[in-house]
Amino acid sequence: MSLWSELSLTYSKIASDPSNKNLVEVDKFLLEDGLTINNAGIEISLSKTAEVVDITLISKALQKTIFPVTPDSVKRSGGAISPNPLFEKLDYMAGDWNLIVEDESILENKRNNFEAYKKILGKWANFSKFPQIKIIYEFISKAKIIELLLRKFSLKDLIGAQAQEEEEGEEIKENLETSSENDESENKSQDKLAIQLSKAKESKNVKKLADIFVRFKVYCDDNRPEVYFREDILREWVENYTEILGLKTLDELDYISGRIETLQSFYPKKIRNQGDGARIISSNDKTIRTFGGRFNPKEPEQVATLGQKSMLEALYALSWLIKNNRAFNYDGLVVLSWSAEFIEEANIYNMFSNYEEDGKYVFNVPSNKVTTSLVMYGKRSKGLDNFTSQHKVNVLVLDGESKGRISICYYNELDSTKYYQNLENWCKTLCWEWKNFKTKEFEIRTPNFYHIYDLIHRESKEDKKLKKHFFKEILPCVIEGKAIPRYFVKSAFKKVCKPESFRDYFDWQENICVACAIFNKFYKKEKYMKLDTNETDRSYLFGRLLALAERIENTATNYAGQTNAERLFTRFTMRPGQTFSTLQKQLVPYFDKLYGNGKAGLANYFKNQIAEILDKMGKEEFTSNKALNEMFILGYYGQRNFRKDIEMEEENDENKGEE
Repeated sequence: MSLWSELSLTYSKIASDPSNKNLVEVDKFLLEDGLTINNAGIEISLSKTAEVVDITLISKALQKTIFPVTPDSVKRSGGAISPNPLFEKLDYMAGDWNLIVEDESILENKRNNFEAYKKILGKWANFSKFPQIKIIYEFISKAKIIELLLRKFSLKDLIGAQAQEEEEGEEIKENLETSSENDESENKSQDKLAIQLSKAKESKNVKKLADIFVRFKVYCDDNRPEVYFREDILREWVENYTEILGLKTLDELDYISGRIETLQSFYPKKIRNQGDGARIISSNDKTIRTFGGRFNPKEPEQVATLGQKSMLEALYALSWLIKNNRAFNYDGLVVLSWSAEFIEEANIYNMFSNYEEDGKYVFNVPSNKVTTSLVMYGKRSKGLDNFTSQHKVNVLVLDGESKGRISICYYNELDSTKYYQNLENWCKTLCWEWKNFKTKEFEIRTPNFYHIYDLIHRESKEDKKLKKHFFKEILPCVIEGKAIPRYFVKSAFKKVCKPESFRDYFDWQENICVACAIFNKFYKKEKYMKLDTNETDRSYLFGRLLALAERIENTATNYAGQTNAERLFTRFTMRPGQTFSTLQKQLVPYFDKLYGNGKAGLANYFKNQIAEILDKMGKEEFTSNKALNEMFILGYYGQRNFRKDIEMEEENDENKGEE
């Protein structure tokens, strides 16, 4: 159970930073047993006599709130009646649903919810030393919340309470009264309430109202009235909820910490995000239809016993790491790396992006794809100098739908030295020379995951399942140094041999570089990044021939348009000898044009290049129409970008003409 042990250690590291326990910084708050995070749409302010001071709709930017929970409420689903002890949905908190609910069976369910909520809040009020809890209980016991809300706000505003835009301001405040000295009469006010009640009775509106969470302010002492910011009040619940609720616990050996602990009987949701309803671990449900795992403390045949403290700390540490911008998250797939010793330095952002080694390696991260940096490209931190082989880096991949189960698809532990060696090796071997069309300079780049995926899966690049499979498949190639799959090479070659399938010429050239980087990695042919004039591979030589044919026509026409070589590119890869014979005939007028323009030296240079390549190949290999392989692209690229010698030859030819 090394994953859980590492997460438990990580929790201690995160918790040691006081900023991660600040209730105001909700997004960074590290949860613990007895607490969760929810979005509150309404805030009710109470006086010390439990009278309403104000009711406000909460703007979207301020809705996230730390909530006390019970073991049952944190895992509630379906029709189970499991209220939170303090802040809750109107579904539980309101006692006057009879105003808008006429169906007796639905109304009975609402009454049961309300009574369960009032009971658990009452237990806390009887136990608590804080007057705020007692005041809220007193208010709940007597208030008609549905009527209060419908008198104050329009139904439209209430239903949108969970989706207020930040631009609308931090809070939307109105007077509780629906009339004023110079406004509507009491009769009109009553008519307005009647209209509101009538609209609210629609079943869809009842459901929306029921889902609104409510939180409280209480003005009863000199401290902050925001109960949700009171660490002392929430701490009372966390440390005493077992006693408050009268829960019986079962203590046994915890397989994570090795200590005797209260065994875990519930497993929280919201691991990957606030809307995540899936769990990594859960208990059986006593039916033959659903198997949730073998971690139920009530079952004697369980495979392991998990302590509540250790298990929750591990899961909350995992959730914190994911939500605090330390993971790549794509459609439920999460890729996370971290070190328990160096939380900041080892996260997924700090892997590869914009990392340069002696100015040589520059990674290509498109500005229009921000998530690219989450996959495999994050800047190396200076803090990594502190890493030694004694420090571990953990790499975890999770996947699953938003409801049901989260699967652990991949987990690995590496010593930090090996980990970063593998990352650097990936960048140094899966790379190619790109031309920067703005600066006209060439630079070495490593294509990002999206570049590779978009090339090898062009026909299905919007397929989310296929993309997730690709991410899972390529990750071990980076983390463990495994070879990339052969189909990457075959698919990349097949795609770039069809120039017409790309958006434009520049898009095609960009993808040729991606393909070459893949070939470079697979064949370990770093030398082909520059033209290798000694190479005798047939496919490589044919690639050179096609690039020369393209260059001759472009030079003669001053790059006036698409060349014959480009038009015949796909056909050339399938029947190279026959197609080049056709191209040779088509090159005759272009050679004539070069001679006519006073570039005889350059024309002769091209002819000599073709003759040398044909001599290396031999007649039998040339006449064979055997299809070409990936070396063709390497030869094509190398010859096509062999420009310095060509320009030098042209310059020498012009100088001779002047003499």
